[in-house]
Amino acid sequence: MKQSLLIAVLVSLGITSPPLVAEAQEAPLPKASYRLVPDFFKLPPGANFGEAAGVAVNSKGHIFVSHRGSRPLMEFDAQGNFVRSLADNLFTTPHGLRIGAQDNLWTSP
Repeated sequence: MKQSLLIAVLVSLGITSPPLVAEAQEAPLPKASYRLVPDFFKLPPGANFGEAAGVAVNSKGHIFVSHRGSRPLMEFDAQGNFVRSLADNLFTTPHGLRIGAQDNLWTSP
């Protein structure tokens, strides 16, 4: 559940990777099982996403998006509703985002 939600979030933010190509592939790669959810995130008035630097999901299913824009670290519930912003006026170009085993957020400014 957590992995499929994270994949849906990454796709909705436009974060994709180039297709993987193997030199000698014997079996076809499994088809990715995700679905696009347009306008999933309900951003607060006047807010937009900048360049996404990281996305992570905590144990409650809340989605954290780190990006290079105003409100650089935002939390959303599992339905995409805005919960809160963190680190306002603290980060300008964040790099990466990780949530530890005790739901601690790890990032760099």
